[in-house]
Amino acid sequence: MYITSWLVALKNIYKCRICRKYIETSHHCGVEAEILIDGKCREMLSKLVSGLLRHFPHEVNLPINSEGWVKIDELVEAIKLRWRNRELYQWVTKEHIIALALLDPKGRFEIRNNMIRARYG
Repeated sequence: MYITSWLVALKNIYKCRICRKYIETSHHCGVEAEILIDGKCREMLSKLVSGLLRHFPHEVNLPINSEGWVKIDELVEAIKLRWRNRELYQWVTKEHIIALALLDPKGRFEIRNNMIRARYG
């Protein structure tokens, strides 16, 4: 049976109630973790962030510097206020972007000093 990769949903992202670590399992430190992003929203956000950082930052006037970095707060603002389908992303916060980047299975993103960029190569 042939299944294309876009049919495989990403895992939910949780936050441990004890140590506050972002994880992909529903339990950590011996307690139930709180859900931060479900798999469907994670996939939607991941595709959008990748597109905005790599291919179409101009669509939301994203101020990316010469090395590809943008402030995470500016990315969140651009998604919520200027993205053409912004009504689908009003739930996005800085924490969602950070968790998404830290747990990306392919390491597509890099975070440093409250800034994010897409990794190339």
